[in-house]
Amino acid sequence: MAATDSEDVPIDPQYVYMTSTTYNEVTFVSDMRTGADASSDTGVLDMPLTVYGVTSDPADLTISLLLHQAAPRSDGTLEVLLVTQIENHSDKVYRQSSFVQPNRYGVIPIQLPAGAVPIGLDTQRYVWDQASSTIIDTMPIIPNTDHIIHVSYIMPFDAGGTTLTFNVDYPMTNQPELMLVPGQFRVESSQFKSQGTLQFSGGMFDDYVGDPLNAGDLLIFTLYPSDPVAQPPSPQPILGIVLTVVGVVTIALAAVLIIQQRRSSLSSSESLVAQIAQLDLLYRDGQIAEDVYETRRAKLKEQLAAVIRKEKRGKP
Repeated sequence: MAATDSEDVPIDPQYVYMTSTTYNEVTFVSDMRTGADASSDTGVLDMPLTVYGVTSDPADLTISLLLHQAAPRSDGTLEVLLVTQIENHSDKVYRQSSFVQPNRYGVIPIQLPAGAVPIGLDTQRYVWDQASSTIIDTMPIIPNTDHIIHVSYIMPFDAGGTTLTFNVDYPMTNQPELMLVPGQFRVESSQFKSQGTLQFSGGMFDDYVGDPLNAGDLLIFTLYPSDPVAQPPSPQPILGIVLTVVGVVTIALAAVLIIQQRRSSLSSSESLVAQIAQLDLLYRDGQIAEDVYETRRAKLKEQLAAVIRKEKRGKP
């Protein structure tokens, strides 16, 4: 992208800076810089911004993470957390060619099992198509970056067993994994093999892994409740983890934190940058009110500034 100059922008070592632009209806953002990164000679703060073309060809997409976590709820239903990571190996941004809502392109569809209903869905990023039981991610996939999708849903759960499925639309480069609250389930699956009860950063889990699957395969497993007398369901949210963000329990984010600790796949600053970029795009397209946009953006920028300062202090 051609170089441009921005005048009359004060450079303060305590401030965090970024720049963004929109090309082919995709918003691109630069890496974060603080004022301390400015040249000591000229005071100029360079902020390189990479802009990509757009493709709708999924041939270069792979799945590098596919994790299911489940816990029975006290109301007799089953709560499931799905986390998947899609990688784009092309030199272009990936999105589908059609809108799923006005001015919103589809990117990655996630079809839920029969009878499942999403909970806590981030409607700024995801679209729920009830007719097809599909959650559609609308965040474009930047080349060679980790693209994490996390959704929670509930579904019926009884003694006759509950079957969960996942359509593998892209080749997998890693093992699928299933993590369950210990002692709560009996698993029936020809694809998953038990690894025993293991200690993770989020606690103890009955862990299962399978062989990587090919595009077009179906991941399928059935969960049966264990002895309800010996192992009563917990009234706590899934995994027993509660993360409160602005007064809202965000279970999906808690799971992502677990994955980040185990796989070191996505930095906090990158995640916040992506949220800011998506918020800018929604506002530009008139999908959110100005006061809501300004309030949310200010909060995200405050979080981002704190994260950047923390990351810099942690550098050797």
